[in-house]
Amino acid sequence: MNCLRTVALLLLPALPLTAQTPAFTLFGQGCNPAGTAIEAQRWDPGTAAWVPSPPRIGRPFGVRVPRQAGELVPLCILGRSNIVFMGQPLPLTVFFRQRLYPVTYQPEYGPCLLVGPDLVVPGSGQASYWTFSAPPPPDPSLVGLSLFMQWALYYRQSFTMPNRPPLLAEEGIRWSRGARMTFGI
Repeated sequence: MNCLRTVALLLLPALPLTAQTPAFTLFGQGCNPAGTAIEAQRWDPGTAAWVPSPPRIGRPFGVRVPRQAGELVPLCILGRSNIVFMGQPLPLTVFFRQRLYPVTYQPEYGPCLLVGPDLVVPGSGQASYWTFSAPPPPDPSLVGLSLFMQWALYYRQSFTMPNRPPLLAEEGIRWSRGARMTFGI
């Protein structure tokens, strides 16, 4: 019996494990008229550019979303589930827009929150993208782990007329599509 156990332990690392294959897949629609998509990227110091890459433990990894006019606060929502959060089924109905000009309309709500918000972190801005970078630690126990993420982008849009101060026309939150990140090696 000990011999079989030893052989099994020796062969185990040679077996292909599908859980070791990293993945980054999008789901849901979010609530965003422009249909903002999340991109899985990693910073490549050799080319000094962002290149497409799924999350791999111990390697640089980040996500980014295109910037749109009027966006002020980017928040990256990370969670363990896209099915339920604190007993509530996802997606959750949340605020996404208030039109203020030419007349004030009722706030608009929709099934926009696609990810259980276990952790909310601010994104940082570049010229045309909001980014969030967090290299997974080199911990083998993370292989096969899936996390979910979504962007919430607070925005304000103004309306200008000649010889008058700008009027706030609309404010709200642009909710991106969701993404499932599966860590691999």
